[in-house]
Amino acid sequence: MIELRKQVERIVRPLRASSHRKNRMREELLVHLGELYEQERAAHPDNESAALATALERFGDPAALRAELQATVPAVERGLTLPIPFLGPMKRFTRQPGETTLDFIRRTAVWATLINALVWLLFVLFCATFLRQARANDASSGGILTLIGVYVVMFPLLTYGPQLLCERTWFEWQKRVGAVGAARTRAMGRAAVFLSALLVVYGAFTALFLMLLSRAITYPLVNNFWFWTIVLIAGAAGLPFGLLQIRAVQSWERWDGLVIDESSRVPRAA
Repeated sequence: MIELRKQVERIVRPLRASSHRKNRMREELLVHLGELYEQERAAHPDNESAALATALERFGDPAALRAELQATVPAVERGLTLPIPFLGPMKRFTRQPGETTLDFIRRTAVWATLINALVWLLFVLFCATFLRQARANDASSGGILTLIGVYVVMFPLLTYGPQLLCERTWFEWQKRVGAVGAARTRAMGRAAVFLSALLVVYGAFTALFLMLLSRAITYPLVNNFWFWTIVLIAGAAGLPFGLLQIRAVQSWERWDGLVIDESSRVPRAA
């Protein structure tokens, strides 16, 4: 029940603790609150709202429960999760509760790309003195600039592409729940396709990076054993990384994406 999860999230979200610890707290609190709700439903079978209100009252004051939970977090962990004041504006580039992935991309992609391009432009200007001293027939300078330019252009795809693929993988995997027969098989097959596409993306980006890098260094990486070995390793390494991202999508859909205060909901993009 979403109202139960919202009540748990009101308690846990403000805590200064690691994501792993907060998720564990959420699940434990939800189990306890769910038991209280079921007890009240049995006592008020015809009045769901009354059962919910009584269960929430029995559960306790959110502020008091939050203080108790915060006291259980080790001091080192609390210190590592302290908010950093000058990084406050960076919250604009994080996904907000109630915001779809596409709305998040539309809201942040342009600014994130421009800031990334500005950072690399400053890097190139800083290194300009060394680049001007390179020999006219030295291809390394042009290769480095090409590598930076391609990365800047492909930054949105590198940043948001895997995120979209992980989300689609999770949604398709969830469709298998409650499905039977061919419908379940199709859902699992589509999830496998999106996950495979994610691994191909990681391998393709690695191949492109190595081909561009080969223009800037003398060691040949193209068309040899090490080139394909690195590409295959990058694609395989994308599996655990992709699974971690999919797990993050699961956590978002279940907890972090909940709108517990309607005034904080991000308006949908026009």
